[in-house]
Parts: sequence; C-alpha cells; structure tokens
Amino acid sequence: MEAINKLRTECVRYYVEKGYPLDHCELYVPKDEDEIRRIFGCIQEEKKWKTNTHSNPLGIQFEQDDNT
Repeated sequence: MEAINKLRTECVRYYVEKGYPLDHCELYVPKDEDEIRRIFGCIQEEKKWKTNTHSNPLGIQFEQDDNT
C-alpha cells in the first residue's frame, strides 16, 4: 500500500507542478490502485513525449513552403 501512496503522491505533485491547486489535484487523482497506476503510466508517457519534442511540443509535421 505504501508504494501506491508514493505513486499517488507523485501524480498529485505532477499536476501541482503544472499549476493546478493542491486541493484540486487531491480530488482529481483517484485513490483506486488501478487508476493510480494508469495515471502514473500516462504521466510517464507524457514526460517521455515532451523530452522527445523540445522544439515542437505538439509533434506537428510542417511542410516546407517553396516561397520561404
């Protein structure tokens, strides 16, 4: 149970760092073990995605215009 509490704490911390109020984050992150693991996994994927797209956070492919 302690490991799940640590994962939940990390999830809450992640959303607080994104600018959400702590009380909102506490309500947003569920206490269900499976949901905590799912959200934590999504956060890890988002962090990986962000580090792979520094200059293009949306990962949009731009076509080069011949006039530029």
